[in-house]
Amino acid sequence: MKTDTVKVRNTRIEDIQGILAVARAAYADWGEHHMANARNYEMQLQNFPDGQFVAVKGDQVVGY
Repeated sequence: MKTDTVKVRNTRIEDIQGILAVARAAYADWGEHHMANARNYEMQLQNFPDGQFVAVKGDQVVGY
């Protein structure tokens, strides 16, 4: 089985910390006050659950 495969699936509430880590890495030059926080992602997932996706490699979120 390939372990380097990236899979795309619907976002789960437990993915939010991974999403935050990806966002911080992607937008490292932005201040925290410009970034979405965990509550923003929770509300987005709650309101649009079928439209939220993450890319995962193993158990790690690598994109959203």
